[in-house]
Amino acid sequence: MFRSIRTKLVIIYLLLILFALQLIGAYFVRSLSGTLIANDQADLLSQTQLLATVVSPELNPANHREDAHSLLNALPQLWDGVVYVLDADGVVRDTTAGGALLGQKRVDSIAAHTLLHHTSATAVHLDPATHQHLLAAAVPVYVQRQFVGLVENVVPIQTTYTAIQQVTTLFY
Repeated sequence: MFRSIRTKLVIIYLLLILFALQLIGAYFVRSLSGTLIANDQADLLSQTQLLATVVSPELNPANHREDAHSLLNALPQLWDGVVYVLDADGVVRDTTAGGALLGQKRVDSIAAHTLLHHTSATAVHLDPATHQHLLAAAVPVYVQRQFVGLVENVVPIQTTYTAIQQVTTLFY
């Protein structure tokens, strides 16, 4: 059946074209996923920076009061995730996750990085309980050029991963 040289060349060219299409598809999916996640990170980082600006008076040592009202709960709920306001020691001063966490130390990699280095940080991780992808961003808060704490914002980005999976499925 495959005795003629012409048939063999056609098969080889078809296989090369299929291989090239697979490489291009893999590159496209990888680039698309990187771009989508980078956009989500940039959006969350700017949103968290805005929240840090709004709640900075709450972390100001000169305004420290035990009965301070929650600024986060006074803001309209524009986000889908959880926001934590931590002081310079890593203690939760305010959160949208509920009052049980107030006064507790919050230890996770993003908050620890920001507490140690006083720089913004973002990371994507998988929540083992819900099997959902979460994007976390932490932004340091400065009052009069002094580090007083941080704001951490954790939002689900499972829709981004679902879209990437759908595009990958379409390609293959």
